[in-house]
Amino acid sequence: MTGLVLGNRYKVGELLGQGGMALVYKAQDSVLGRPVAIKILRAEYTDDATLVARFQREARAAANLAYPNIVAVHDVGQDEGCYYIVMEYVRGPTLKDVIRQRAPLSVEFALKVAEQVCAALEYAHRHNVIHRDIKPQNILLSEDEEVVKVTDFGIAKTTLDPEITAERLALGTVKYISPEQAQGIEVVPQSDLYSLGVVLYEMLTGEQPFDGETPVSIAHHHLQSPPQPLRQLNPYIPPAVEGIVMRALAKNPNERFATARELRTALKRYRLVGAEVTGPIPQSLPQPPAEPVISGRPKSASPAEVAHPPAYTPRRRTTKTSSSGLGAVGVLLLVFITAGIIGLFVLGSQVWPVLFPPPPTPLPTAPPTPTQPPQVVVPDVQGLTWEEACTQLEQFHLNCVQGESRYDPYAQPGQVVGQEPTYGISVEQGTAVTLYLGAPPGLASIPSVEQMSFPGAKLVLEQAGFRVQQEEIGCVNTPPSYVHEQKPQAGLQDIQGITVTVYVSIGDQSVLPELLRVPLTEARQRIAEAGLTLQWEFPQTQADMPPGVDIDSLGRPGEVISYDLIFGGRSYTSGELGPEDKVPCGALINIAYYAKSP
Repeated sequence: MTGLVLGNRYKVGELLGQGGMALVYKAQDSVLGRPVAIKILRAEYTDDATLVARFQREARAAANLAYPNIVAVHDVGQDEGCYYIVMEYVRGPTLKDVIRQRAPLSVEFALKVAEQVCAALEYAHRHNVIHRDIKPQNILLSEDEEVVKVTDFGIAKTTLDPEITAERLALGTVKYISPEQAQGIEVVPQSDLYSLGVVLYEMLTGEQPFDGETPVSIAHHHLQSPPQPLRQLNPYIPPAVEGIVMRALAKNPNERFATARELRTALKRYRLVGAEVTGPIPQSLPQPPAEPVISGRPKSASPAEVAHPPAYTPRRRTTKTSSSGLGAVGVLLLVFITAGIIGLFVLGSQVWPVLFPPPPTPLPTAPPTPTQPPQVVVPDVQGLTWEEACTQLEQFHLNCVQGESRYDPYAQPGQVVGQEPTYGISVEQGTAVTLYLGAPPGLASIPSVEQMSFPGAKLVLEQAGFRVQQEEIGCVNTPPSYVHEQKPQAGLQDIQGITVTVYVSIGDQSVLPELLRVPLTEARQRIAEAGLTLQWEFPQTQADMPPGVDIDSLGRPGEVISYDLIFGGRSYTSGELGPEDKVPCGALINIAYYAKSP
C-alpha cells in the first residue's frame, strides 16, 4: 500500500495503526502540501455492503463534527475499489501508548485527558451522535500531550447496529463497552460515559476493571460484576476521584452522570480544587515494627552482630584505701542512724497523705466524636423556573437563594441560567444553592472577537448575551480556527439575543460556494470571495445541450447551469464537488451559463 496515490492526490506512506476493519496510514496531500492520516478499508471487506456502509457512515458522522477535540475529516473517496477517509494528522501518541509506558498516570493528567474527551462527547451528543467505541486507542494526544482528540466514529450511531454484539466485538473493544452494549440493546449518551469511566480506571490503576479469556466472558463481567475499588489497586488515588469513576461505571445508565457536561464539571472542579496527584504504586509492603526483646529470652544476633563482636573494655582497678579507724562502735552507731532515717521516711509517707490529702484527680472522659453532616449531590436545575428549582433542591435537603438576574440568549426570562455550587458536586445537607434567573434582553455593545479562537469568541459573545453562528472562510491571512470576520461589526449597540455570525478561518482551503442557478454577476462575486480563480465563462443555449436535456430545466437565462474545477492535476465537475466542499485556494473554475438565444 505504501507509495500508492489515491484520488491523484494522497500519496500513502508509513502504517500508523490498524483496527478490525481498516488500516491507518500517514499520507502526503500533494495539493495542499501537508501530511494527513488516511484510513483505508481492508481489501477483504470492500465487497461487504454492510461494512462499506459503516465505513461511509463514519465519514459522514465525523465530517459533521467540527470541534477542537475531535479529529477533523478532510476528504472521503473511492479509488478503484479502495475506500478511504482522509483525516487530520495528529503528531503524538495514542493514550494507549501513554498508559503502556507510564501507568498508573497522575490524577491531574488523567483528569485533564478525561475533561477534553468529555468536551468532545458533549459536542457529539449535542449533534445526536453517540461514539460507542471510546477506548484509549481512539484517543490521540498532541506531541506535548496538552491537546486531546477523539477519533474513529466507525460504529457511531444513535442505536446499536444488530451486527455489533459481544460475539462480534474485538477483544480490545469489548473491554470498554457499556452493559447496554453488551446486552445488545439501544445505547444512550451515558453509554459513552461508562466507556470513559473504564478509560479513567485504566489510566489511574494501569489495569482494566474487567478481563477474561473471551469477549463474551468480559461482556458478562460488564453486566454482572462490580469493579474492584480503585484504591485497592492504587491507594494514592483520592477518595473523591474514586467516587467519580465508580459513578461513571454504574451498571444502570440512570445512576451515571446524566451528561458529558456533568461529568466534565465534576472532573474539572475536583482538579482545580483538589490538586492531588497519584504517586507510583508501592513495590513492597511496609516492614513490620521490630519485635520487642522479651526479658529472659535473648534476641538472636543478626549476621552483622556475629561478624563484629563487641570490643573488650578493661575493668578499672579499685584502689585500696586505708581504714577510717571507726572500729566496731563506729559501725554500730552508723547502723542505728541509718535505721532511724528509714523509719522517719516510712512514717512520713503514711501520715502525710492523711494530714494533707492531694486534690482529687478528675476521671478521664472520652473526647466528643464529631458528627459528619450527610452529603448530597447537587442536582442540575438549569432551565427550570424558580419554584421548580427550589422544589427539587428541597428534595435534596438544600436551600435556594436567588442571585442577580442576567440575560442568557438560550433561555427564557425567569428560567434558571446558572447555579452555585454547580451540579454534580457533593455538598453537606442544608447548603445554600444560589440560583441566577434569566432576565429580559436589553441593549448591549457587540464585543470584538476578530483574531480570537472560535471557542474564546463564542464564550465572549454569549457572556455579552448574543447568540453565535459559525461560518467557515478560507484563503485568508488569519490562522486556522481563528475568527477572521464578524457580522454585525463590533461596537454596535444591539438588542441582546440577536445572532452574531463569526467567520472562522480554515487555512489554505476554501469553501466552494453555491453557484448553480445563481445569476452570472453574483456567481462571479462569490467565486472571488471564495479565493478561486475564474478562468472561462461559456455561454450555452439549447443547441449546446446533449440530446434529451432541456436547458430550461437547468436554470433561467443568465444563470449558471454547470461548472468544473481544476486542481491537483485533474478536473472535477459540478456533479462531483458541490457547496460546502473544501477546495484549494486559487483553484481554477470554469462556468457555463444560460445565454438566451437571440
